[in-house]
Amino acid sequence: MFGRWVEFWFPFLDEARARGEIRADLDFRQASEWIMRILISLVTVPSITIDLDDEAQVRRYVEDHLVRGFRD
Repeated sequence: MFGRWVEFWFPFLDEARARGEIRADLDFRQASEWIMRILISLVTVPSITIDLDDEAQVRRYVEDHLVRGFRD
């Protein structure tokens, strides 16, 4: 099951790479697994730094840490 969740992200990462939003050498399998682990954590573990019910805060948090981490 987890493997299918990981593979779900491949087309999105491929599109992001085509747009130049992520680095060309990004390992999709590792990046997708990391995305899933972070999403599971965001859903199951309370936060002490952001309001997980505030969509804008969650978006900013993900962009600051996930999106920037996949760029050059």
